[in-house]
Amino acid sequence: MALPDQREAKRVLLSQARKVRKGKWKTWPTTLCNQHWTLEVLSLIIAGMALAAIFITLTMRQNLPIPRWPSLISINALVSVFTLIFKATLLFPVAECIGQVKWHWFEKPRHLKDLERLDAASRGPWGSVLLLFTMPTCYLATTGALITLTTLAIDPFTQQVITYIECSRLISQGTARIPRANRYTETNQNLDGATPNALYRGFYDPPETEAAQVTTQCPGGNCTFPADDGDAYQSLSICKSCTDITKSASPIISNWRLDTFSWSSSLPSGLSISGSIQDTSSSNDTGPLTNSDMNVTGWLDDTASSLVVQTLMLNPPFDTESMPLPGSPDLTDHHLLAVECTWHSCIKTYGSSQIIDFRLEENIISEVRVPASPPGPIVEVIGSHFSSYYTGWNFCANQTLRHGTWVDCTYTVAPSDTNVVLCYDTLHPNDHKYPAVRGYTSLDCFWTWQGFASVFGAIETFLLPSAIPPPTVYDNYGASWAINLYANGTANSTSVSTFIGGIANSLAANLRENGDQPTPQYAQGDAYTTETRIRVQWRWLLLPCALYLFTIIYSILIARRARHWQRTWKSSSLALLFHGFDSGTREAYGALTKASAMDDIAEQMHVQLADWKAGWRFVPVKEVVRTNDEE
Repeated sequence: MALPDQREAKRVLLSQARKVRKGKWKTWPTTLCNQHWTLEVLSLIIAGMALAAIFITLTMRQNLPIPRWPSLISINALVSVFTLIFKATLLFPVAECIGQVKWHWFEKPRHLKDLERLDAASRGPWGSVLLLFTMPTCYLATTGALITLTTLAIDPFTQQVITYIECSRLISQGTARIPRANRYTETNQNLDGATPNALYRGFYDPPETEAAQVTTQCPGGNCTFPADDGDAYQSLSICKSCTDITKSASPIISNWRLDTFSWSSSLPSGLSISGSIQDTSSSNDTGPLTNSDMNVTGWLDDTASSLVVQTLMLNPPFDTESMPLPGSPDLTDHHLLAVECTWHSCIKTYGSSQIIDFRLEENIISEVRVPASPPGPIVEVIGSHFSSYYTGWNFCANQTLRHGTWVDCTYTVAPSDTNVVLCYDTLHPNDHKYPAVRGYTSLDCFWTWQGFASVFGAIETFLLPSAIPPPTVYDNYGASWAINLYANGTANSTSVSTFIGGIANSLAANLRENGDQPTPQYAQGDAYTTETRIRVQWRWLLLPCALYLFTIIYSILIARRARHWQRTWKSSSLALLFHGFDSGTREAYGALTKASAMDDIAEQMHVQLADWKAGWRFVPVKEVVRTNDEE
């Protein structure tokens, strides 16, 4: 036990030291270092650097493509490494602060068990969880425990910071091209060359859309094309229209003659179908004698501006099972299907189009049929490479789509570098030899299709003679395209329209790709490439930032309190060895060997960290009271 004179001298020295410290203001880093908080300060500095590294890394890569780093390194991995450093260096000073609070807690009499609880909380999350429930009134310690547990949530938050979005990056302007045509000339009626090939493709392998057959140029595989109020470009094309004319077909005429049942039907155009089936109930003969379940024909209309196609079919076909018995009423309940379609020249306006993964997606805004009116206006085209006269199907427009923008077509009295097409209005009303001159205009304001009749004449030749009968339930025979059209007796007006549309799509794609020279005609667009970019969601970093700031404040608070207490023991185990129980208490409880027994005693024993005789000791409360009474 310290002598009274020694205690008095110690009080005088401590009082003088406190007066000196009160007269100085020291910044918190200096204070921490002077009071042996050097490692904690260094740890907080490293944590701040790690947090700053996260911000710098993300700022440098915000809205940029994924960096081409070595395969083992990614921006997510880099952020994870910085996050790991941040967490480790942030938890260290918090653990030391909880360890320091442990000693402060016993400045007053406390349960001895609290020593173990506080020590466990300074070691990790599980001890922090237990501390929140067992010592909720130790506010400084529970604050440290909450910081420790909240630090565990940093990983999920930083994982949400980085997101990836697909973006388009412009590669080049004006390099993407979709073929289109203002002018087309066809004089070949023989089945060779591009047009007949397109015709065969349309009949035997029709494309679903015109775009599926058009050959485009698109560097990178993703391109867009400018549009004015939704309109991007125009092109000469082939359009179709179909009408169900079943009501125009004559009723089925059927009759029995001996053991044979026959029928027939026809359209006003003369197209007809007919057939006969022999009764097999009393003989071994089977099958149709003659049969024409479907027939197709086509012809050019009077103005030679469109091709008319008619198809008449029995749907479904007759067979011996559905054949009526002799003497029964004529067949009237079987379905006749008659469809009339036309292919005609037109100008199509296409909306905002795009090429995605090298696949063209077009949106047809409008189709304008422009029929020929022989002997149509004469158009003279003058240029450095050619000079020709066009008669027949010609059209001089008032507006045109130029690079996705509608512009007015200008007509001048004299030709110029751009206005090289001399357009004539309708023929002079009094003398057809002298049409009225309209003026010179640009090539993109001039539309013409020469040899229109030649193209559709080839189709007409292809259809004639009429299709050999397609399949019946007894046999499959006939042209393969006709078999596809008949669909084994399941065709309807929609399927026929789709079939005819496929042929029009194939021919229209060929027309667009083989427009008149010398200058190819294209709709021009911009080429893009799709790349993955980094998008940073900064709000997910609010938790790490707030946690870092709160840890600094918490560390300063504990360090300043430790400075006043003048004992910075923190989580030191040596402090327990040097300042444990006094000798009497050790002798009293030295026989305890089981942890459960020690827990029971610790729950009931109240101790206090006091300046006891030869130094600071954990002293039972009754001993402290007795010493104070003696003094």
